[in-house]
Parts: sequence; C-alpha cells; structure tokens
Amino acid sequence: MSSALPTFRRRIVMTTNRLERAFAEAAKLPESEQENFADFLLAELEDENHLRELFSNSSDVLTRLAEEAREDHRAGRTEPIENLLR
Repeated sequence: MSSALPTFRRRIVMTTNRLERAFAEAAKLPESEQENFADFLLAELEDENHLRELFSNSSDVLTRLAEEAREDHRAGRTEPIENLLR
C-alpha cells in the first residue's frame, strides 16, 4: 500500500503543504492502518459532499422561509427572543 502515495502525488498536480505532510505521515503507517485511514477520509469526503448537495438544494427553501419570517415580523406576529427566554 505504501506505493500508492507516490502514484497519488503524480496524479494530483497541486496540493497544500499540510495535505502533503498528512499523506506522508499516513504513508508511514502499517498497511491496515492506511486502509482504515483511507476509509475514514473517503467517508468524511462523501459526507461533506452530501451535505454540500443538501444545502445547495435547500437554497430555495431557506429563501422562502426567510421571506415568511420577514412577513411574520412585518405583520406583528413575532416577539423579541428575550420574551421567549423568560
């Protein structure tokens, strides 16, 4: 598995120094730990992409909810938050 890092570096033209350092340290781990790290990292990236997709699709919903909140406020149907915290 340790040979995967040089291949990775050849495929990726631009990385940050910090990311390169992290991968260099990961390459020193035993193969099973490298696999665990890779699984963890890929799962995190997948979750991040999923959240990004959810938020990008929710833009219209959030805009609509914000407009409803502004309308409620203009119509006097809101209270200061301090009143709710008492």
